[in-house]
Amino acid sequence: MSDLSILQATAHFQPKEYGGFEHYLCKGLSELGHKVHLITSDKIAPRFSKDKTSIGIGQQIVEKYKIYRFRTILEVKSVPFVDSGVINFLSDLDFDVVHAHEVYQPISLQSLHVARKRKKPYGFTQHRNYCPQSLQGSFFRLFYQSIGKKLINSCDFICATSNSAANFLRNFGIKRQIEILPNCLDAKMFRPNIKTDLDEKMGLKNHRVILSVGRLHKEKGFEYLIRAFKMISDKYHDTKLVLVGRGDEREKLELETAKFNIRNNVILIDHLPHQKMPELYNICDIFILPSIVEPFGMVLVEAMACGKPVVGSKVGGISDIIDNEINGFLTEPRNSNQLARKIEILLSDEKLRIKFGREGRKKVENMFSYEEIAKKATDIYQRVLESK
Repeated sequence: MSDLSILQATAHFQPKEYGGFEHYLCKGLSELGHKVHLITSDKIAPRFSKDKTSIGIGQQIVEKYKIYRFRTILEVKSVPFVDSGVINFLSDLDFDVVHAHEVYQPISLQSLHVARKRKKPYGFTQHRNYCPQSLQGSFFRLFYQSIGKKLINSCDFICATSNSAANFLRNFGIKRQIEILPNCLDAKMFRPNIKTDLDEKMGLKNHRVILSVGRLHKEKGFEYLIRAFKMISDKYHDTKLVLVGRGDEREKLELETAKFNIRNNVILIDHLPHQKMPELYNICDIFILPSIVEPFGMVLVEAMACGKPVVGSKVGGISDIIDNEINGFLTEPRNSNQLARKIEILLSDEKLRIKFGREGRKKVENMFSYEEIAKKATDIYQRVLESK
C-alpha cells in the first residue's frame, strides 16, 4: 500500500521539548513517508506548566508533520472544548485514516463525527486506566457505560497503551480486539554512557544515586520511597535520593525528610528540561517509580533506555514495562519495607545492576522505540484500510 495521509487528534499537545507519545508517533510515521496532520487545542496540560496555560492557535510544522491548534472555548478539568471551526477544517482536509487519543475528549468526538460523515476509518488509543474518586471520575464512568461504549464499539480499530488500559475498557463491556500500542521514545536520545558533568554540578560526584521522576502528587507514592530510603540510608550513607517534579505534595515530602533526619541526603528538583533528562538518568544507579496508580510509567522506559535497573510498583502500565527479576523489580504499592529490600539488593550487587540495565535497554529497543511503534501503527492502519 502507498504512503498514507494520517490524521492524529489529541486534546493537549505539548511543545516538542517535552517529548511525549503523540510527538514521537507522528515523527515515526513521518519518517516512514506518511503525511501526518495533528489537530489539538491551544492549551498546555497543567502538569507541564505552572505558569503558561496556552500556546496560541495556528499551524506549525515539526519534524515534517503538521500541527493545527484550535482555540479553546472552555476547559473543564483538562478537557478542552475547541472551536467548532475544527469541523469545517476537517471536512476539507485530505486524510485516509483518523487516530484519536482518549475517545472522551471533545476533539476526538469531533474527528469521529467527520470521519464517519466522510466514510473514513477511525480508531483511537486508550491512555487512561482508572477513574479517579471524584466528580470527574463519575463523569468518566457514566461516559464509558453509555455513549462511550457505543462509540468505542463503532470504531474501526481500538488501541491501548498498556494491558491495564485495555482491561479498563474490557471492564466496561468492550469485547472488541484491542491492540497494545505503548508509549514510545527516541532511543538514540535516551541511551547509556552519555558524558555529563551533571553529577558534579549537583554535588553528587562519588555518591550513589537513587532517582525518581514524576509529579509530586499523592498517587505517585513518593512518601513510601522516602520511608524506604530512610531504612537503607544508615547502612548506605554515601547514597543520595533525587526527586524531580513539581506538585502539591512538595511541602509534605520536605517535612518527611526533616522528620526522618535525611534532609541532607534528599534532593528535590522542581524541573529539568526534557533534553537534559538523559544526562540525569545516566548519573543515577537505580531508578524507582513507587506509584499507587499509574497509567503507563514513561519515566521507567526512559531510565531503562539509559541502561539503568528499575524498581516500580505492581500497578497499571508498570507491569508491562518491568519484567520482574529480569530488567528490574516489581513491588507492592505502599510497601516501604519491600521497596527498601529491593533497593538494598541492587545497591549491594553491581553485577545485578548491570544485568538489569542491559536487559532493560534491550527491551526498549525492541518494544518502545518510536520507530518500532510507528511501524506497528502503520500495520494497524493498513489492515483497516484493506478491510474496507
